[in-house]
Amino acid sequence: MLRHSSTIKRARQNKKRKLRNRKVKLEMKSAIKDMKKSETQENLDKAYSAIDRARKKGVIHLNTAARKKSMLAKSVKEKAKKELKKEPKTTKPKVTKPKVTKPKAAKPKATKTTKK
Repeated sequence: MLRHSSTIKRARQNKKRKLRNRKVKLEMKSAIKDMKKSETQENLDKAYSAIDRARKKGVIHLNTAARKKSMLAKSVKEKAKKELKKEPKTTKPKVTKPKVTKPKAAKPKATKTTKK
C-alpha cells in the first residue's frame, strides 16, 4: 500500500499517462493496418503522421518510429514495382522505312537462235 503522498500522486499520474499512451499507440497501429490493407500514398501519409505523433508524445522511441516508417515506405515501393510488372507493356508499332530500290539497268534481250 502506498503511504507517501508523492507516491500516491505518482500512481495517479501513471494511470492517466498509461491511458493516454495506449490511445495514441492504438491510433498509430490502426493507421498502419489501414495502410497495409490498401497501400496508397494517402494512407502512407496518415500512417506517417500517426507515427510522428506517437514519437512526439514519447510513446515510442525515435529509432522505432524511423524503423516503422522505413518498412511502410518499402512495402509501398514493392507494391508499385509489382503493379508496373503486371501492366502489359504497350509497345509502339515499329515504323519501317519504305525500301528504296534503285532502278535496274536494262539487260539486252537475248536473241533466239534456231538450228537448221
